Amino acid sequence: MRYVILLVIFPFLVSGCQLPFEFRPEEEIKAEVVEKDSSFVAILDQKAEIDEKIKVLKQGLSNEKGRIRSKVIILKQELEAEAAHVSSRIKEIDAQLDPHRSELRQKIDELVMELKLKESSLSATNKMIAKLQKLIQQGEKSESLAEEAPKWQDKVTSLRTQVQELEIEVSSLRDRIRLNRLKLRLIK
Repeated sequence: MRYVILLVIFPFLVSGCQLPFEFRPEEEIKAEVVEKDSSFVAILDQKAEIDEKIKVLKQGLSNEKGRIRSKVIILKQELEAEAAHVSSRIKEIDAQLDPHRSELRQKIDELVMELKLKESSLSATNKMIAKLQKLIQQGEKSESLAEEAPKWQDKVTSLRTQVQELEIEVSSLRDRIRLNRLKLRLIK
């Protein structure tokens, strides 16, 4: 702490208790310099002119910043308004495809329902074939059921033909559903 006090007081002791020139008012410093060197007045006048020019330039820049900031605000507002207009217009134009989208969705729903019916029918037919084959196997073991076995075999053959047709229809329906989903994806 003592060293800090000495460091603060030391400049005053060395300068003869005068305040260092940095702490004196600028006018006092000017008066002293001009008194000792009157030719320095011209340089001080030049500095005053330069300071005034700098002040004018800074004021001009400040005014220009304000003017440009105002323009930026206006341009941002115009951009936001244009963006809202374009967004609205895009929705209008895009809505032209809504009937096609609805039609495809409806078609997909219909095809999916038809597919479920065909798959249900295919499943029921396969179950029927399995039951008839069990009856045929039982008919081979039992004489009372043996005379019915050829009828059941004909029915199984007929049902297998139906299964093949149903499998083709199911495959076709799946392809059509996939194609319509792809179409819908392309126009979303």
